[in-house]
Amino acid sequence: MRRRLICGVSVVLVALVAWAPLAAAAEADNEPAAKDEEHPMEGSAEPHFITGLDFSYWADGDKTQYGPGLTWGLILVPDLLDLTLAFGAVIGDRTYTVPFELRLTVPFKVNQWFAPYLSAGPTLMFDELQGTWKHDFAASVSGGLEFTPPGFHWGLRVQGDYNLRFWQDVVHEGGFTVGFMYRF
Repeated sequence: MRRRLICGVSVVLVALVAWAPLAAAAEADNEPAAKDEEHPMEGSAEPHFITGLDFSYWADGDKTQYGPGLTWGLILVPDLLDLTLAFGAVIGDRTYTVPFELRLTVPFKVNQWFAPYLSAGPTLMFDELQGTWKHDFAASVSGGLEFTPPGFHWGLRVQGDYNLRFWQDVVHEGGFTVGFMYRF
């Protein structure tokens, strides 16, 4: 299962990297002569909000967890700083975790379709283990890539995650997240 998931993510990533330069070249060829005739969805106003869906894989020495998540956020400074709040449900070996993540994200926009980014912030985790709920706190960092098709406000993200839990026990967790982000 783990190998299939990693292979699937790798295939999607390679396809996006191969497709994006072709799409950027096609858009450059089809650009309108007059700047006044912009598409209604591509107005001059910058997006202010972010929303998204993702799928995560986390692992530590004792357990492996998988799960979906939701993201909502604000664009504080366009192309320089985003503030996101993410929550989800991560299910693993005899454990059910609900993480709430508050992240500051700094994108490094290479061009209009490709942006590596770094994010950091606190994560509050609620764990259900053998019928008992406990909470924990983690310092979290992520680094990833966002691929946005030219002319669109949505993008696909692939990121590596690291969580250092330190309230209940000191636990190092690592993994990756693959998701969809929309800026509006």
